[in-house]
Amino acid sequence: LSHIEESEVKYNSTVKNVMDNLNAIQQNKFQEKKGRVVHDDELVDATEIVVPIPGQAGLSSNMFPDELIQEFERRTIRVKPEHRGVFYTIEANGNSMPPAIQPRDWLRCEEISKLFWMNDGFFKEKNIYCIWHNTKGILFKRIVYINGEMFCRSDNEDKTRYQDFPLELDRVSKILIVRKLVDRSF
Repeated sequence: LSHIEESEVKYNSTVKNVMDNLNAIQQNKFQEKKGRVVHDDELVDATEIVVPIPGQAGLSSNMFPDELIQEFERRTIRVKPEHRGVFYTIEANGNSMPPAIQPRDWLRCEEISKLFWMNDGFFKEKNIYCIWHNTKGILFKRIVYINGEMFCRSDNEDKTRYQDFPLELDRVSKILIVRKLVDRSF
């Protein structure tokens, strides 16, 4: 075998080096992504449904079935390929989420499949979610974990009026993640 030249590529397969490389990859994965200009030809079509019921109002008294959603106005929008899905544009109502969300803001929200709801740590406190609750209506809240349980949290500092409350998933028909402020009325 002395006639075979040694390869220029050398692999160091020690466990420490492998773990160091995996940790470096993991760190890069979670670092803040740098923005770049997204061109129109990189975008894909998605469906946007305009919900005529403001968040935090009306839904509890008439929880509408999926058939009624089919009657809502639909538009075609252009989104990044990783956000391909069904979007709902909903007007915010109430003062539980200032300064992030103001009353009369229109927000574009992307539906999250129920398959992900039970994954530990799936919901991130930095994100705002639109929760379609069967008795409380459409809510804009953060979802936080306290002692292994999920709670809805408002940004409003008045915690006597805007208290955290448990998120009972069996009382929720949809959870959407807020993706974009579409319009802010002043």
